[in-house]
Amino acid sequence: MYNNTISNLNYSQPSSSTANLIGGISLLGFNDSVFNNKVHNVSMTLTSTGGGNVYGLAPLNHSTTYTPMNIYNNVIDSLTMANNGTAQATAFVHGIRHQSTGTINIFNNFIGELYNRNANNTNSVVGISNSSSGTLNLMNNSIQFGRLAAVTSTGTIFGGTGIDFKTGGTNLKNNIINIKGTPGATGGSFAAVRRATTGATGVKPANFSGNNNTY
Repeated sequence: MYNNTISNLNYSQPSSSTANLIGGISLLGFNDSVFNNKVHNVSMTLTSTGGGNVYGLAPLNHSTTYTPMNIYNNVIDSLTMANNGTAQATAFVHGIRHQSTGTINIFNNFIGELYNRNANNTNSVVGISNSSSGTLNLMNNSIQFGRLAAVTSTGTIFGGTGIDFKTGGTNLKNNIINIKGTPGATGGSFAAVRRATTGATGVKPANFSGNNNTY
């Protein structure tokens, strides 16, 4: 899949469901390369207390029976979640979201400007996430949000991450992460990189190699 522009998508949903979903590119059991695509201005506007997910690109059901997928040279920017002003604990924005069991190589992508203006949870804006047991190799990606002003939310609990991953299945090399956000008044934090388990003080995680630049 290559050389596509997907832009100006908005999903307005008056439902109180927490399973609302809108995304730029969904890949179901895909066994090929995804490159030179642009996903721009994808948003969800909830008109009640519902929640859900906004994402730019999501490899789904890419199992170990497939060859490794390559995702590269894509631009994903301006992803937004908003609702009627009620702080929502189940509203999330992801640039790239990996939920599969297979191996995916993600390199030379740019992810920028993620907003979740009514979120009320600790990790509501994420550049790249790996929430599965699959292997994710991240190389030479740039992630930036909060460039013009720190991202904020009306919720009292608010936070976000550049790269969020489980310990065993993600390898990071030569990524640039530049994020700026204002944590919620009662909870939440912003981190360039966040992993599921606690590391040892002063010891570089085994997942890190090369030069990861974080700001």
